[in-house]
Amino acid sequence: MRSRRTGQAVDGFRFWLDSRGVARSTVRNYTGNISRYVRWCNEHELDYLRAERDDITFYVGEQMGRLQPTTVQLRLIALHIFYDYLVKERGLK
Repeated sequence: MRSRRTGQAVDGFRFWLDSRGVARSTVRNYTGNISRYVRWCNEHELDYLRAERDDITFYVGEQMGRLQPTTVQLRLIALHIFYDYLVKERGLK
């Protein structure tokens, strides 16, 4: 189950993507990838809003052990865009 804060961040991200005319399939893929990442953070007792480079490196390492490199690359792209959104639109520092 998503926490309220997590749900708001993912929903806000979805709205932000939609408002920029991003294709529905891309929005679905990005938000799905972000939901998986946030869930992973929760499972590892990490706050995704305070994630550091080492945390993301650890996440990527786990993904590389299970998934095809192109899938991991797509997840990284979604993360990059998500954090860009959080910094530019939500004031994350």
